[in-house]
Amino acid sequence: MALRVICQDDMGKEAVREGLKLIRLKNVNDKTAMRIGFDNGVLEMHCAYALRTDGMYSDNEIRQVLEKEL
Repeated sequence: MALRVICQDDMGKEAVREGLKLIRLKNVNDKTAMRIGFDNGVLEMHCAYALRTDGMYSDNEIRQVLEKEL
């Protein structure tokens, strides 16, 4: 959903096409090990998927991280 919101217009699509190269997901054991970052075209999220939605970043958090660097 974060990418869907960013890509609503041509400018957003272009920014994603040029700026986002790779998405890395890593499953971690608990919330304290969670982190999100976007550097050099790589969006990396460490989430505690076993905790379901409590262990994931919201669409808005992901969107904000991406928009800040795109």
